[in-house]
Amino acid sequence: MSNQFKKFPFTQYPITRNYKNWHQGRKKYYFWGLRVVDDAVLYRWNSAQKQLMPFLINDYLRQAHITLYAYGFLMPEVADEDDCFAVQQFEQTKVLLQETEISPFTLSVAGINSFASAPYLEVNDHENKLDVLREAFQQIKKENRDVSYVPHITLGLYSRAFCTKKVSAQFESVRNESAISLQVNEICFYSYDTGDIGSALQLEYVHKL
Repeated sequence: MSNQFKKFPFTQYPITRNYKNWHQGRKKYYFWGLRVVDDAVLYRWNSAQKQLMPFLINDYLRQAHITLYAYGFLMPEVADEDDCFAVQQFEQTKVLLQETEISPFTLSVAGINSFASAPYLEVNDHENKLDVLREAFQQIKKENRDVSYVPHITLGLYSRAFCTKKVSAQFESVRNESAISLQVNEICFYSYDTGDIGSALQLEYVHKL
């Protein structure tokens, strides 16, 4: 269990599903990620979601995925803001991925852990391939990130302020299960509707490894 989660007496939750001050009318937010389609991982993900359902917001439509690198809002031209990118930078990233020549790799999916605002399945990268990919992305644009990167598969978002001790007590049955190997054969470029914090992901581009 994350020591950071235990430091919070209560979970954090979205006060609205539409953060207008954040998106400022920009309709889509983009990021690089990993698609999760492995049956064993999806079974654990679905089971964990059902177990935590009383604590999570309704209508969370995000598909199982691992966020790799936030790219931000699409702009007509390259901007100084690190939460924006231009088509030129996207095309440069596609070329860089080809040049990096990363082979398919394996991640390890473990039990439930949690941020203050969202529970997740732990993801371990024993081959450090995610670091290699993130370093490649950083050559093109800076990431808009306030906290350290932690690979994970989000289970949902908390619906209100729950006692973290009560929530963490629900983690143990899944937390103690053996790790599942997840084969990664592609890198995906996703977007989602900024008007709803739980909106489904749209697949924009796939880079095959």
